[in-house]
Amino acid sequence: MKNEKLKFEEALKKLEDIVQKMEGDLDDIDEYIRLYEEGKKLLESCQKKLREYEQKIEVLTKQDDETMRVEEFSEEEETTGDKDDE
Repeated sequence: MKNEKLKFEEALKKLEDIVQKMEGDLDDIDEYIRLYEEGKKLLESCQKKLREYEQKIEVLTKQDDETMRVEEFSEEEETTGDKDDE
């Protein structure tokens, strides 16, 4: 199965497993290199998925008239907690 097809959680778990193996007593340099290459691909896949998720995040905010509106997520709101505090 290609890394792009893995769910984020599956890719992250595989990446954690690889790191654990590499931190252990791995004597075979070829296996170490193979794990490194696989881990690098998994990391890139996870980073890509996180960027995609971030772009899709929307925040629902309540309007004065009790209707709901959808706003695009902004990093500024994430770091300050609320854009109205500025």
